[in-house]
Amino acid sequence: DYRIEDASDNTASLHRLCRIFTRSPAPVRPLLHVDGTLRYRTEDRVDILATHLETLFRPFSISNSDQNQLINDYVRNFFAAPLPPEEEPQIFITPRMVRDAISKLKPKNFF
Repeated sequence: DYRIEDASDNTASLHRLCRIFTRSPAPVRPLLHVDGTLRYRTEDRVDILATHLETLFRPFSISNSDQNQLINDYVRNFFAAPLPPEEEPQIFITPRMVRDAISKLKPKNFF
């Protein structure tokens, strides 16, 4: 026999607390089957979930070998090409360099 005084800080949510006091069972939520009907039975729900996981984790089929060969040739040629010469050397600025430059600035008085 639960009472409101028996509630503690360990109860995860108000919904869970109300379920404890009313002792109502958790609702069974249906899943939508492929044919569009709602399924409540556990066996049907397991089948729906299994079918969904099969479609999710199906390996990608390589159907167009010509397209794949074209992409492989392009990537191979891209990595085989020499790097273009740099016009100017790149300057790398670190956050510390920015901080040091700001700290060397003289503050201006605007007032």
